[in-house]
Amino acid sequence: MMKAKWADKLGRGLMALALLMPLAQAAPEEAEAAAAAAVTVNAGTVLDSGMNNPSWYLNQSGQKSAATAGPAYWQNLKLNDTRYVRAWYKPVKYYNRTTGVYNYDYQNAYMEQLDQYAQRIILNVDQCDQADMGFNPSTMTLTDATACRNILKNGIKEYKTRYPQIEYIEAFNEPDKDWDTEAYEMPAVPPKSTGYAPSPKLYYEWYKVFCSIINEINAELNPPIPLKLGGPALGFYNTIYLDAFLNAFRDDPNSGKRLDFISYHQYRQRGTGVTENPGPAAVKNEKSILETKLTNRGLDPETKVFVTEYGVFPGPASGPKEHSDNTEAPDQLTQAAAMATTGMYYVEGGMSMPMHWTIDHGDNPRKDMFVDGLDGVPLPYYNVLRMQSMLKNSRIASSTSAGALNAVTGLGVHSLATRDDTGIAVLLVNYQWDQVADGAGMDYNVTATINNIPAGLFSGSRKMRLERYQIDNTNSNYNSGADNAPLKKIEDVVLDYSSTLTRPSFYMGKNTTTLMVLTPVHRFETEASGVGKTVSAGDAQTNVSDPAASGGAFNKFDANAAGDYVEYTLNVPQTGTYAVKARVKKGPDRGKFELTVDGAVVGGWNDLYAADQSYEEINVGNKYFGASGSKKFRLTAKDKNAASSGYDAGFDFIELVPRSAVVGELEQLSPRTGTPADHAPYYFIADAAASGGAFVKFAASGAGANSHIRFLVHVKEAGEYKLYISGKTYTTRGKYQVYVDGMALGGVQDQYAGTETYADTLIGKVVFDKPGIKEIRFQVTGKNSASTGYDLSLDTIRLEP
Repeated sequence: MMKAKWADKLGRGLMALALLMPLAQAAPEEAEAAAAAAVTVNAGTVLDSGMNNPSWYLNQSGQKSAATAGPAYWQNLKLNDTRYVRAWYKPVKYYNRTTGVYNYDYQNAYMEQLDQYAQRIILNVDQCDQADMGFNPSTMTLTDATACRNILKNGIKEYKTRYPQIEYIEAFNEPDKDWDTEAYEMPAVPPKSTGYAPSPKLYYEWYKVFCSIINEINAELNPPIPLKLGGPALGFYNTIYLDAFLNAFRDDPNSGKRLDFISYHQYRQRGTGVTENPGPAAVKNEKSILETKLTNRGLDPETKVFVTEYGVFPGPASGPKEHSDNTEAPDQLTQAAAMATTGMYYVEGGMSMPMHWTIDHGDNPRKDMFVDGLDGVPLPYYNVLRMQSMLKNSRIASSTSAGALNAVTGLGVHSLATRDDTGIAVLLVNYQWDQVADGAGMDYNVTATINNIPAGLFSGSRKMRLERYQIDNTNSNYNSGADNAPLKKIEDVVLDYSSTLTRPSFYMGKNTTTLMVLTPVHRFETEASGVGKTVSAGDAQTNVSDPAASGGAFNKFDANAAGDYVEYTLNVPQTGTYAVKARVKKGPDRGKFELTVDGAVVGGWNDLYAADQSYEEINVGNKYFGASGSKKFRLTAKDKNAASSGYDAGFDFIELVPRSAVVGELEQLSPRTGTPADHAPYYFIADAAASGGAFVKFAASGAGANSHIRFLVHVKEAGEYKLYISGKTYTTRGKYQVYVDGMALGGVQDQYAGTETYADTLIGKVVFDKPGIKEIRFQVTGKNSASTGYDLSLDTIRLEP
């Protein structure tokens, strides 16, 4: 809860205090025993205009059963904008060396799961059976790779054909293991008990095999998304092994060699303070060190670097000080804070792709994002992913006061600050690792100051809405009760614009993570005297005091029947498209209401009935205002819930949040066509007249159930949108029907024309009740009688709010 002293400090800017969600486990404002920390953000200094968000990169370590992953599980993953997911194929699974039979279908269900939420795939291809590896254990040499090479090529080519969104191939996994391996695993690293040392030289012999395979497949398939190759997928940031691998690559005279990315895992920077592995802060320099190694060898320093797994609990490891299994709950909080902190340092260090490990581990729940056996119920780690996904596009400068952050280990309060034209978001973590077990470490009372807040963000009399979310021992933490599992908003205030905002002294205990989000809004308190109010004949409205209301009161409308209305006259100070939101007080006597603005309907009906009185913020719909000034917001009772005793309503505030279009350049996404077994090809065609310099051509040969191309588009905000499709007409084009998440939208569209020209077509209006990944599918239905073909040409998808 908020102290009065903060209201005093923010007297120049405090507009209203609104705790919009019931806070059963509210975090304390400060703790007497905690140390002081100050985080300062400079919103005027952009460090990176295109921040590489760690939330874009995930690992799914295998097919998830229905018992583990139901509808809520996948819906939660779809909230995230997953650009790449890492998956595994094992030759010993798809090839039976006894019968010589391939069974490529063994991964179908796995791939279908990835297809729901991820744009593209990094495929880790594991070792063949040792009997096919052509290995001579007496000499540690590769004598005949033919059998394994054929198995590898056949598998990679088949899966690339079935799943064109596979972009990267990672050659083998953790060849530097110094622990006992599986019986079939690569002899480059025999079991530890044999006494053999890991062999980078032998690994590179296999890497050369991969180079030739990838080059051949690209030449044979000519895929729109060519395969890229990398490795060595080390078990840790092993510079000795990396040096040997890079030396071997440098010295390889083969002109067909390729190194599209370098990959390794990182589990050792936990924060123990030892010289070689001091803590998360050390990962910041990993990429720059590799760039130097590449430069010194005459190799390309721009080679991408992927950390394809990172975390603090390797394998089956438990928590700090080798805790027993009963420390699973605190370890899950440690995991969340560690992943947030390590991700911050990888962003600062320019890491090409830091990949979360993992969605669901299977063996060690410390690394899970969801509770085992409960569909989609989040753990603290998933809530960190959600926080990261709420960050903005550009990284801005931030710093921590002296003594509150150890620059060597990364222990203490660290921050990642971001901004774009939708607002400002700052992620803060108090990461402590084993200090929790010791009873040492530091709790902090944190003061956060944001300087140089751009006036342009809050022009037109917009206010600043500050929301704060927190993950700690009680908030956003399933281990403190199932009701506390989802990401919790613990603070919500609206302030007048000021170029500087200071949020004084809020408490962050050990391994606490907080997200502050500053959003431009126009908010209208319905009970305010400056808001004009009109009701239908025979009805009444009155202001009701309520400390839980945002301004200490709400406006109660007493209706008698359907058709009754209350109308608020609001001054919209700036043109543009806005999401219209309302905070309502639900109850057992409430009706169903529809909003019109100057007579135009916005959104659908909203049922305000609830068995018990409670506040809820609802997304009503999107509205474009072509002119500023006075607007009439009329809320009309249309009906009532069968359980409701009346048609009344309680309105706390109406809020307008600026919205912008969602634009998908289709050649930058990853099309899917038909089914893995039956699909027509697509191509990326360069064209200077296309919006992004290229368009997608779907080479359909006819109409039919599998004659379709589909795209995944991430929508950050729920609400109503108009869907526009830009495409290139021509004499060979077909007709198509658009489906959004499986539902038909608009009528059949005909791309046939006698000349080539780009056309922007309004398909229809669609309402998304939740943000996240949306599937937009183009189903070929036939062709114009004058057309000579069925192909489609698609340039952009645009969702206008």
